[in-house]
Formats: sequence, structure tokens, C-alpha cells
Amino acid sequence: MNALYVAPQIAKRFQNVLREEGLFNYPQFFKSTGAKELPLFSRDSQVDFLNTLTDEEADGVVMKLALAYLEKVMRAKPPLDFLAAITFLECDDDKLLVPHIFVYTGSTQELYSQIELEEPSSSMSERLIKALQRVGVEKQYDVLQDSSAIVECARIFVGHKLHPKASLIPMQSYKRKLSTGKRR
Repeated sequence: MNALYVAPQIAKRFQNVLREEGLFNYPQFFKSTGAKELPLFSRDSQVDFLNTLTDEEADGVVMKLALAYLEKVMRAKPPLDFLAAITFLECDDDKLLVPHIFVYTGSTQELYSQIELEEPSSSMSERLIKALQRVGVEKQYDVLQDSSAIVECARIFVGHKLHPKASLIPMQSYKRKLSTGKRR
């Protein structure tokens, strides 16, 4: 069975949410250069179908739905050299995980000046790692924290370690070497 499988009734309801948010046009992320980061839903009420699940179950379902969406975006004929990931913000004690799709196309040097990824240290990153483990895909994805993001918030990136699309830039490329402060 596919690790990202979710029950059809949940998948259908989430597709309706994506439609409401205008996120079914996957090529939109590659029409211009720069960073695009959009939430996959904007109101908790859009995903009230998760209320019947335990927190851990809801985290697993949200992770599956977000990663499945990431795969669809990546199949939308992206240009050379792009970074695609799912991001999460930890600004307060949100009970619900709110995934964002993050896509960057353009000069890698420009992105180097915008994000500094490092080993995660927040409680949100621990929660995301557990969700990946629960789903059974923890070996396929990196979880890294952006140290250049908003000071009050932790911004966590979940992205492929390796992917068959040669043009995908691995997140590890943006990871700072902690001893020197230089990129890998």
C-alpha cells in the first residue's frame, strides 16, 4: 500500500479545500522566479474532518496530505533548479499542523541569502519527525529548520532527501555547516 494513502472521503474533502484555496493550478508555482509559500488551508474549519482523530492521527493525515500535494506540484513540469518543500511555522501552541507549500525557482545564490537551514531544534520539528515516522517515510525526507526566519517563530522545512527529478535542489544544499557558518 502507498505510504501516503488516506481514506477516499478524507482525500476528497481535502481536494475541496485545495480548490477553495486556488491551489489546483500546480504550474502556477513555476511561472515566475523567486519564492512562493502558500498555506494548504487557511481556516481550521476547512479541515474539521480531522476533529474525530487523535492529535497523532491528525498529524499523520496532515503530513500525508501535504506530502502528496508536494509530489503533485513537483510533477508539474518544473524548470531547472528549483527547491520544493512543505513548511510549517511554530509561532504558538497550535493544536493543528498547518502545512505550506514552498517553491523556489531562480538563482540558488539568491535563495542562499534568504534561508539558512540547519538541524532542527524546536518542539515542532520533533512533532514533524514523529509524524513522518508514523507515516513510514522518515528515510525519504529531511527535516531542517530555517534560522533566518522570523525570530519569534520556528520555520521548519520538510523536503526530499533525494528525488528522481534531477532539477530538484536538495534541501541539504542550503544547510549551513555549523562549525564554519558556510554552506555545504
